Amino acid sequence: DAAIELKKKDLSKSLPQMPLTSDQYLYEISEIKGILSSQLTDMIKESAFDCYIYSNGKCLNFGNPSSTAFSYVPDFSEEQTDVIAKTNKEEVIWVGKPITISGVTYVYRRMDKNVLNLYDKDSYLAAQKDPSLKPVLLGTYRVNDRGEKVVEFLVN
Repeated sequence: DAAIELKKKDLSKSLPQMPLTSDQYLYEISEIKGILSSQLTDMIKESAFDCYIYSNGKCLNFGNPSSTAFSYVPDFSEEQTDVIAKTNKEEVIWVGKPITISGVTYVYRRMDKNVLNLYDKDSYLAAQKDPSLKPVLLGTYRVNDRGEKVVEFLVN
């Protein structure tokens, strides 16, 4: 009777739920913790401000950030559910065109008549292959009021 009770209650946390010894159970818990620690570490690295310098390009990206908008809802109780957020998500599809400035080739996206957003060419090509990646916005190329062409990089 004791063996039957152990087989019913000492089960694996993952599928298929098989009976485990104490050692196997502790090993399974340590494996789960290892996976969670690895995922958390990856998320921290992907959200770091210098992610694009030290990573494989899979980084958190806000696209065209506004200095007046939040990336989150300040009041947690007003936040959308995941289902609503997925429904409201709008995918922006655009085709970049190459432009060479001072011997460096970038990919641009026209924002209006006088403004082009400049993106890193390699990150743009990677995003074409893997939709989970976003091209890295490097700066803008614009024509000012005097007709001068001005390049402004986000980071010098």
